[in-house]
Amino acid sequence: MKRISKWLVTLTIVGFSTVSTLAQKAKDIVILYENDVHCSIDGYTRLAGLRDAIAKADTCFVGIVSCGDFAAGADVGKNSQGKYIVDILRSVGYDAITLGNHELDYGVPHIKELMQQAGAPVVCSNLFDMEGNQIFPSYTIHQYGSKRVAFVGALTPQTMQIERSAFYDADRNQLYDLKRDAIYDLVQQAVDEARAKGADYVIMLSHLGERPASHVDSHELISKTNGIDALLDAHTHSTVPCVYVENKDGKQIPITQTGIHFANIGKLIITTGGKVSVQLMPVEEITCTSPRVTAVTDSIKSLLP
Repeated sequence: MKRISKWLVTLTIVGFSTVSTLAQKAKDIVILYENDVHCSIDGYTRLAGLRDAIAKADTCFVGIVSCGDFAAGADVGKNSQGKYIVDILRSVGYDAITLGNHELDYGVPHIKELMQQAGAPVVCSNLFDMEGNQIFPSYTIHQYGSKRVAFVGALTPQTMQIERSAFYDADRNQLYDLKRDAIYDLVQQAVDEARAKGADYVIMLSHLGERPASHVDSHELISKTNGIDALLDAHTHSTVPCVYVENKDGKQIPITQTGIHFANIGKLIITTGGKVSVQLMPVEEITCTSPRVTAVTDSIKSLLP
């Protein structure tokens, strides 16, 4: 009888622990985001520090994503062809990254090899070689507690004019294509596939920008697709706390952009009830830092002229 009683007590404790663990998983998801940093490396320690502080508080799941244009814009990028910046990205620890047009300053083969060192999935739904091979996956799915969030990437076709040397050889033969006329279909295909693979939410990492900068823009992308829950934008260096654009199904989808040079850090929140919202935080108001990332950026600064 004593042995049975002891077993029941143990079972009760284990059962309570299991219920408690499941309850802990019902937490909001916070995704911190940045865009168009352009080698302003001092902001990374605050970005990582904020993520670490949120994680330590243990009130929500938290991750970090980038919408591109991080590897060029100052000597720290140019002198290493983006390697120093990728070293910093790796020290921060990203959940997903999409490319900006300036990542292609160094050519597609170089950035493809370099991004293997970033320690994070790189996504871009519309960059192909001329044989039809996709250079990076369209999306990645990340698990946050019991929920799965897909991050889909897209790069502005305007890059083919801005970074022309990355797309054509010396004899003017085209090497790569950003599928201007198919970009909306490619994004929709990626969204549908991610949903079919179990994604509860789909977040667009868009290096397209606000109209009228390009004939392909983030607003048009939302209006021609469905299944995207929020679009984190880049490219036009706009500061957009939040605007809503109606998607193909008539649903209002938030679009946001943080500005340039770490003026702000973005915060996307997915509540346990499924509500999605975005907001911007001025970087100077963030006081927490990451000792690990600070050590990396300080080391890189010591290597610069």
